[in-house]
Amino acid sequence: MNTAFKEKSSDSCEEYFTKLKDINITTVDSFQGEENKVILLSLVRSNNKDKIGFFAKKNRICVAISRAQCALYIFGNSSVYSSSQNWKKIINLLEEKRLVSGKFPFKEESDGIDAAKDEVCDTTKLSHRELTRLSLKIVGKYNEIAGLANLEKCKVENVNLDPFNYPEPKDKAKKVLIMISDQTNFSRKGLGNYLKEVGLHDLVDEVVQGTLRYNCPDDAGSPNETNES
Repeated sequence: MNTAFKEKSSDSCEEYFTKLKDINITTVDSFQGEENKVILLSLVRSNNKDKIGFFAKKNRICVAISRAQCALYIFGNSSVYSSSQNWKKIINLLEEKRLVSGKFPFKEESDGIDAAKDEVCDTTKLSHRELTRLSLKIVGKYNEIAGLANLEKCKVENVNLDPFNYPEPKDKAKKVLIMISDQTNFSRKGLGNYLKEVGLHDLVDEVVQGTLRYNCPDDAGSPNETNES
């Protein structure tokens, strides 16, 4: 082997393992009472018998999903784990919030390309981030948008008359957006046209191009708002 290449390879490995030295690999049981900013949780089991063993126990589930301070990424076979009622509730909630994916959001720092930003085409469903942000922007127009999207009137009316599941206008608007996004003929350009028709021109490009999926900081408070002490 070329000596220069060997030395370079050795340096690269040393640098690589230096970066990994602060990563803690452990089991759920031994991590009880501990926390970390980011947790990567492997559910390990995947089989044809839908057997998940000790991971069906509530106390282990509680420990497993409550150790992260900032971000939790769960890797596993959702079909197998849906056989457990406890895990099924968690998976359903994550799917409802558009937080289940077959891709992991790695970021390539070398060229600044965020690999999590999968290509947004015209039929790409609205993400959880988009749904949350857009619902705040269309609260006064969501009924009009629902009509333009040809949503069933009875379903929209059920949302409007359901204060338990949709207590605020933004919740109702979000549900309408979910129904539009779930249509088999969903089109971002089509939604953009609906937004144009109701006068929300400033949202069109963000929806069509998908920029709200990745870059939308929380709304800042109004400069006229003051906190009373």
